Amino acid sequence: MKSYTDLTNLFNTLSLNTAPSNNSLAGILLNDRHRYLLQKYFDNEASVFLRTVGPSKYSLSSSFAANGATSATLASAWGHSSSQQLTVFSSGEQRLVTYIAGSTTITWQPPLLGSFDGTVTSASNVNNTISYTLQPVSYITSSITNAEAVIFSGASLPGGITAGTTYYFGNITDTTFELYTDSGLTNPVTITSSGTGAFTSVITTSISTMGAQAYLLPSNVSKIKNTTITVGQLVYTPAPVNSIQEWTKLNALPYNSSIPGYFFVWQRQLNFWPIPSDFGDVITINCQIKVADMTYADYSTGTIASSSSGSNKITGTGTGWSSFPTGVDLSAQNLYITITPPGGDGLSYKIQSFVDDTHLILWKDALSMPAPDGASYKIGQYPLLFDDFHDIIVYWALEIYYNSIVKDVEKYQMWKTTKEEHLDLMENYLGTKQVNVDLSVTPVMNNPNLYTYVPPSQ
Repeated sequence: MKSYTDLTNLFNTLSLNTAPSNNSLAGILLNDRHRYLLQKYFDNEASVFLRTVGPSKYSLSSSFAANGATSATLASAWGHSSSQQLTVFSSGEQRLVTYIAGSTTITWQPPLLGSFDGTVTSASNVNNTISYTLQPVSYITSSITNAEAVIFSGASLPGGITAGTTYYFGNITDTTFELYTDSGLTNPVTITSSGTGAFTSVITTSISTMGAQAYLLPSNVSKIKNTTITVGQLVYTPAPVNSIQEWTKLNALPYNSSIPGYFFVWQRQLNFWPIPSDFGDVITINCQIKVADMTYADYSTGTIASSSSGSNKITGTGTGWSSFPTGVDLSAQNLYITITPPGGDGLSYKIQSFVDDTHLILWKDALSMPAPDGASYKIGQYPLLFDDFHDIIVYWALEIYYNSIVKDVEKYQMWKTTKEEHLDLMENYLGTKQVNVDLSVTPVMNNPNLYTYVPPSQ
């Protein structure tokens, strides 16, 4: 294994340039080559887990007026996965509302309208300032309570209003609102009412949901291979939907079910149809995770105070580990600790997190890591490539270096050949070992449950 520091030092030595600027260039080239290699020979697959959120009713910390509202505050923090849910408000309106894990704030667009109350008395064409009277109220043939559209009818409608045309509400105040047609926002009609106001501020104290259809993808998810939802003891594998057009047609009507049929990724959200109707079913996202840039230099300050086999905890003396982020899951950074022989076993163990200056937690329990007090160690950041082939990214970086930064045809060809030889070795190695190398093609499997067992004849 070669750490990030080992690799940059190797690049600097082989390029015959140890200047700080060359060291920075090494970091850029190595990280780029690392990501490109992982696209084909990757070892950065993972499973990410979420839980379904079914329909329910939620209390708000305080009541709010529906008219114009775009946010509200829950009585307690959202304790489920971040998601969007079709939500019904006291005014009867529905919005796709965003709920964030650990937050009490919920948001939506467009704003709520409230409910119509009062008698329409006049209207004017905004662009041409034409005023007229809308009497009697029977001109309005569609119900506009808890709605977002209105239709007028009659033989003698005033100018600006067309019988049978659907008008949509625009800007709203307590006494006026604008109407727009399907043709756009070029010529809105302003409606004025008398009475208590065009729209009342319906007070909302609680909301109800149909369940979460869209789940915000964790930030480390790069490419989804497939998803499953575990309902009881059954594991369902929804089929992917490949376009927004197909997804829109599928969602013509909101529909709930315990059994998911389809999934669709859109704007960093994982969507399911039908909408999951249960709470707590496990969503498994099998994916390729994003690769963090290697930036951590080797670290070996202080000594090891204690470690033991079968434990995931290590204690140091004078180690100053709070120079690393503490209390944070660093497993994606691929940091490893190696306790130097003879005090340690010389093997590298992945670090989960740093607790404080002198305590860290391993990603998994160490199998053979007893270390006496005072043992030396090294913490390094390593590529996600297979251990024996870390140096390939150095040879590839040198190929680019001698083809562009320092023009040298002979060295360019030498490092290109060296890189290709090591790639061939890695391909041969991967072809003879049971590792998940490329999941881009779904294997065809025979399901034994589809076959009838016929016992042998007696």
